[in-house]
Formats: sequence, C-alpha cells, structure tokens
Amino acid sequence: MCDRSHVTELWLLTSTIRNEAQGLFWSDPDTWYLIEPFWLFDGGFLGIIFHDPDFLTRVKYVEIFGDLGEISALMNNLENRLDRQRKIEEEWAQNFWEAFQQRLPCATQVFLSRNSSCLPEFDAPREGHDSHELIAQRCPATVDVNVSVLENALHNHKLVEWTLWRCGSESWERINSVWSHTSILVPPKEFRGHVGRYQSIQYRKARMKLRESGFFAPLVAATGRHYFEGGCEPFICKKKACEAQFENADEWIVHAMAHGSCKNSYVPGPLKAMFREDEDELPREELEVGMELGALRSLGRKVIPRRRIAEKEFLDELEHDPLYRHMGLARECSMFKAFSKYLQLPKRV
Repeated sequence: MCDRSHVTELWLLTSTIRNEAQGLFWSDPDTWYLIEPFWLFDGGFLGIIFHDPDFLTRVKYVEIFGDLGEISALMNNLENRLDRQRKIEEEWAQNFWEAFQQRLPCATQVFLSRNSSCLPEFDAPREGHDSHELIAQRCPATVDVNVSVLENALHNHKLVEWTLWRCGSESWERINSVWSHTSILVPPKEFRGHVGRYQSIQYRKARMKLRESGFFAPLVAATGRHYFEGGCEPFICKKKACEAQFENADEWIVHAMAHGSCKNSYVPGPLKAMFREDEDELPREELEVGMELGALRSLGRKVIPRRRIAEKEFLDELEHDPLYRHMGLARECSMFKAFSKYLQLPKRV
C-alpha cells in the first residue's frame, strides 16, 4: 500500500494505478464526509443541497450531522392528524434509507452525529422511538450505523469530546469513550443557469458562516499551545473582573470556550497577526457576495417583462435540471418563492 501523499500523483498515471489510488483515497477510515439529513427525508432531491452528486456516489464513510429531533417532531404532528404514528415513522425511515442508498450507493459506514448536553439519557431505554434510534434500527444490512455524540462537558471543566454509541435492542451502548475523526464537507455541485447563480450565492453565504463560527476554536487552541508548550508558568485571564488562573492549556481552552468574552484577553501578538489574515478575508468575501446579489436583483429592477422572463427560466431549470429538482411543483418550492421575492425587492440606497 503506497503512502497517501502519493495518491494525487498516481491518479494521473495509468487507469490501473488510478483505480488503486482511488481505492486508497476513499478507504481512509478516519475521514468522514459530512452531509445534512433533511434532504434524505425529502426524497433525496438535489435541488435543496449544495453537494456534488458524483462525489457522493463514491463516498464510503458518511457522517450525518443534524437535529433529527425536528424530524421526530414532524412525525408527532403527523401522528396527531392521521393517528398512525408507527406506520408514519417507518415510512420516514424507509424514505430516508431509500434516498440514502440511491445517492450514496458505496457507503458502508454511517455515523449519525448529534450534540448532547447530557449523555446519561442514552443509558436507559426511552418510551417510543428516539429519532436517531429509529433510523439506526431501520438501516439496510449493507450499512453499519452508529451514533456519535458531541458531549458538552464544559460544566465538568473538560474538553468537549465525541463519544460513540450503538443502538441495542433495549438501550444505548457506549462503544468508544473518545472518538477522533476528520469531518470533511462534500464539495459543491456545478452551479449553472439562473438557479445555479442564485444557489452559488447561498452556498458562499453558508460557507462564510461556517468560517466565521469556526474561527474562534483554532484561535483558542493555538493560544493555549503557545503559552503551555515547554512548561510555561500559569497565567491569569487579563479580562477585567475575571482573573481566572490556568495551570494548563486544557483549562484555558475550556474557560475561553465557556466565556467567549475572554477569548481575546491573552492572545499573543504573533498569533493575532497570523489569524488576522483569515479574519480580514471574510469582509472581502461578504462584499463580493453582496455585489453578486445586487447584480442578480437587477434582473427584477429593469422592467416587469424582464423579471417574468427570469422567473420563467428559473422555473424551467427547477423542473428539468436534475441538479436543481425539488419534490413537488417547482412553483411551490421555497427556492423559487425566495428568488421571486428577491427580484421584487426595492433598490437599496
């Protein structure tokens, strides 16, 4: 087996070597590709997601991150109206796995990931079906499903950790107290036509939010390593009225994550300069996205016939392009309604 650093080079050589390289690329057990669950409950249509469908067909290790409790709540609403809870639950689970196998035919390992502020709730059986339990129990024989939980342990003065659980016949069984893995976002699909232009803007906005929310944690971790690698002396938080003292990097990280207002209280100059470049890039990208939105809005500001033409072309793409197809009528989907409403917004002064 060759080293992973040579995979890209091998990919460009003969088809035989390329096939071997592909196998190595997709078989890394520590690399998991992150997707959201909602579109799989909605028929697996590609119109509401950004994922590249060709890439999905090759993925083996999948992490599905999201609050399936919302799905469970929807099930309860349907139960109240139709009085057939069990059948509806099984229909939703069946729809989920049918769409999953259609879009990710090579996937063999799945982790349903979730946040939790209280792990002991997994130790005892619950009445009825937890949404994660329902999906795990209905998985196909070719797919192995576990649940990964992000333990909110800040109140215990510990670092946040992933734990692994398997759904048993009567209760949740912890199979790994600490799980280390790499989560990778699936690359975006091709953005084409009016729908692609609109959705590419939504994709960039979502990516900016992820970058902004993910900026804090690396800064805090780097600060902790800076001061405590090499046995540095303990230090005290410099924020006024705080003065918490830290004996090691983990204590600092937990404190900073729990009290975000202290995050910049002791960041050394070299680290500030290093992270400032990434931080300053966000406003620039936000400006670019704003300009793209303005150009898109101009389609509706010229004349009403031009706006109607744009809406018609948008609808045609929703109906006929598989990358943007939705369940149900194109005119009724949320994307078309948002696009149409946006074209009618007045010009900003």
